[in-house]
Amino acid sequence: MWAAILLVAQRLADSEARKAMQLFCGAWWCGWTSATIARVGYPPPKKLGPRGEKALQATSVPMIALGVGSAIRFLWAARKHR
Repeated sequence: MWAAILLVAQRLADSEARKAMQLFCGAWWCGWTSATIARVGYPPPKKLGPRGEKALQATSVPMIALGVGSAIRFLWAARKHR
């Protein structure tokens, strides 16, 4: 997903916006890496019940949509300032 976002930023955004998107991408990868390392050192979480799985699904999809929407809005604003 980040590859697509960075490709769009490369095409549409100015150099300042591209640097910001690269910074966001780097921060995301740092967080992902640290979470992966933590998963190795800690025991796995307990299994979710049906209610917990449903709640996780209900919150995950809107959060992903908000993140993608925020990236699109950022790129759109950068395009207008170009």
